[in-house]
Amino acid sequence: MSINYTWIKKSLAVDEFGECIKAKWSLEGVDDVSGKSAIQEAVTIFGDTDLKDRDDWTQEEIDAFAEKIRVSCNFDQEIADQIEAQE
Repeated sequence: MSINYTWIKKSLAVDEFGECIKAKWSLEGVDDVSGKSAIQEAVTIFGDTDLKDRDDWTQEEIDAFAEKIRVSCNFDQEIADQIEAQE
């Protein structure tokens, strides 16, 4: 099984003051051989001390945070397990 992974969502939700209150992450994996796919998602809720204005987030910070979530939530293995379960 050879799986290609693609981020399909890295979005930040803001409150009425423009501060990011949560983020949603969705990673899709597609098996090159079978064509079967699976998606793994996570939501990060930011506490009051972690709030940051949306305009202050750089794309590099968003990408780095997404990769941190990918590793800490074990997205790659979860997706591989979901694809294997489809067979």
